[in-house]
Amino acid sequence: MKKILPILLLLATSTTWAADFYVVPTLGYEAISVDDADYGALVPRVAVGVGGGINNTLLYLGGELFGNFLGLTLHNNTGPTPGLKFKYNVGASIIPGYYLDDILLAFLRLGPIITNFDELDTTRTGWQIGVGLQANLSPCLDVRGEYVYTGYPSLTGVGSPRGDEYMLGLVYKFQ
Repeated sequence: MKKILPILLLLATSTTWAADFYVVPTLGYEAISVDDADYGALVPRVAVGVGGGINNTLLYLGGELFGNFLGLTLHNNTGPTPGLKFKYNVGASIIPGYYLDDILLAFLRLGPIITNFDELDTTRTGWQIGVGLQANLSPCLDVRGEYVYTGYPSLTGVGSPRGDEYMLGLVYKFQ
């Protein structure tokens, strides 16, 4: 994460990158599973980022820092293993994209996520890859929907959890 901020600041001051700073409140459904245990919750997320078109082309480049600190547990099926409920997660993402037209942006999400698994009393870094669409509603407001897959390394006695998250959010751009 320490290397992403200087890159984003350099890009934000570049004359070939027309970038906006923005904030994104989202609501998502996150499901984390491994073998016979799974956890699902409604999760609010807040992200701050910078992004925009590159050199008057249809290409987009952005970056975000995000965090989830609360969640409404919908199910926590543990089986013989401890639960996968998390207390928080924070991360950073590089977001390359392509403008499909004047209103619609298709994008990918790539980056690390740090998750504190509350019931396992451990914190692990996973890697995310996602896909989404963002539609322009006004000069400073967009709506965004995305799917994000997260893979985690093996946890002792549990295995390698995976996460699936479906999110819907509003992007407010500071212009």
